[in-house]
Amino acid sequence: MRSNAYQAQLDKYNNWRELILSNDQNIEAFSLFSSGDLPERGSTQYQRLAMIQTNLWNINDGAYAAYQSELLAGNEWERIETSACTGYSNIKGTSLEYGVFYRVSANFIDYLEENCQSFIE
Repeated sequence: MRSNAYQAQLDKYNNWRELILSNDQNIEAFSLFSSGDLPERGSTQYQRLAMIQTNLWNINDGAYAAYQSELLAGNEWERIETSACTGYSNIKGTSLEYGVFYRVSANFIDYLEENCQSFIE
């Protein structure tokens, strides 16, 4: 059961990566964000990035729910947690923070606040 849950999460992350790679505008928006720059707020590129991030954080929230239900644990969860904490540190304090994080569970945000402090500069 746990290996099926982990594989399902990997499939969701892979589909998300395919979404980014599906066109040049997605790649450009995500590349800007990855390099520490945000597109101008309100721009089409900013909206694109917000939707890409919202999609990712919905996947992360689902992974957290699986972790809470003990469908993910150990190394499986640690890999996802590290990625989520890195992403959390990248969004925390930016204009994307509210728009992305209000769409995920409060319990997950509390978990990130408590467990990802070492990732936040």
